[in-house]
Amino acid sequence: RAAEVLGVDIIFDRDLRPWLLEMNQSPALAPVRGNMEATSARSAVIDDMLKAVLDPVLRSGCSACLGDIWTPETVAWDLLGNWKGS
Repeated sequence: RAAEVLGVDIIFDRDLRPWLLEMNQSPALAPVRGNMEATSARSAVIDDMLKAVLDPVLRSGCSACLGDIWTPETVAWDLLGNWKGS
C-alpha cells in the first residue's frame, strides 16, 4: 500500500461552485522562510497525511511489530522519527 499527497488548487464562484485550477503531483511541503502561515499550513498537511496513513495501521493491532517504540499515546511524528525501517 502507498499514500500520495496531491496539491489541488480550487476557486469558488459566487454560487459556491468549485472550479479546479490545477493539480500538482508533488506539491512543495518544505517550510517557507518568513511565511509562518504557509509553513503552518504545510505542516498541517504532513500531519494529516501521517495520521491518515499511520493511525489505521496502529489501530489494526499491527503495532506489535513496532516493539517498545509505540504506545497508545504515540503520535505519528514520534513514530516516524524512531522508524528504523525494515
